Amino acid sequence: NEEALSYYIKAAELRTNDFTTPIFLMKAANAAYTLGDKENALLLYTRIKTEFGSSNEGQKVDKYIAKVSASN
Repeated sequence: NEEALSYYIKAAELRTNDFTTPIFLMKAANAAYTLGDKENALLLYTRIKTEFGSSNEGQKVDKYIAKVSASN
């Protein structure tokens, strides 16, 4: 999962666009959450919400933000 997190972040930042970037950010955030890095997961989820709010991931991200916030 640590290696996956690293690759997802690299993929998200390789070329920023409204389709693939939020997908990779969501995968990175989920990997961070799985690793117990809730702070990083929250940062990534928040980035999806603010920068890619109109994407599919952006429209669903509030439940993930609430889950991380509730588990802190």
